[in-house]
Amino acid sequence: MEVLTKIANNIKYYRTRSGWTQKELSNRLNVSRSNISKWESGEMTPSLVDLFHLSEIFRITLDNLVGTETMSKEFLLTNNQTQAFLLNTQAELPDVIDYLMHNPLLVKALKTLSTHKPNERRKIEGALISLIKELTT
Repeated sequence: MEVLTKIANNIKYYRTRSGWTQKELSNRLNVSRSNISKWESGEMTPSLVDLFHLSEIFRITLDNLVGTETMSKEFLLTNNQTQAFLLNTQAELPDVIDYLMHNPLLVKALKTLSTHKPNERRKIEGALISLIKELTT
């Protein structure tokens, strides 16, 4: 995953983890909401000063903000959305994991998908979902 995509993904991740809207984060940083949107979509990169302020606001290091790891195991276990997802998909999740374990090429393709810019990734994901629905109904 390229650095700019990591930064875009991490800004969105840490913003949503903090429970803030783009507008709330923009107010905290004294930048426009459209800047936050552009940072999260990968259309624009924050300045070094903005990256520093983001790391302070999120209470993380710059390395965390521009690094590869966005979710810690402890966060996954305590995150309400993750817990709700696991509760709602308990029956299906083992089947999905088993399917992925038996299809390493699909896992590789999904990893490759994560390297695309967020707006490109959403288009590809939408096309995949449509194709799966079309071929399975």
